[in-house]
Amino acid sequence: MRTNHPMVRIVNGALVIRIPGRVIEFATNEHPEYWDAENDRQRIKVIDRAQWLKSVRDSLLNEEEDGSTVLTAALDKAVAYAIEQGFEGCEETDANTNHAQ
Repeated sequence: MRTNHPMVRIVNGALVIRIPGRVIEFATNEHPEYWDAENDRQRIKVIDRAQWLKSVRDSLLNEEEDGSTVLTAALDKAVAYAIEQGFEGCEETDANTNHAQ
């Protein structure tokens, strides 16, 4: 299946995120932070997709001093959003309830 969008599936009890290389390349080549309005052009262009994908992967997993990564920050945001939208599959607990083990 060819898609131009990231995909997230549940496979064997795990979330599996798949982002096609062309999506990463497009996101890079069209990134608004690197637009040169004065010259009406993009300042960044992917020239080696395979190498660039490795760089982006490493960026997603690069740990800050507290151990967090871009990926764990996105996960935190997704979990908070799911809870705010009605959180099917989890429930609010009282102060005397232990965390699941």
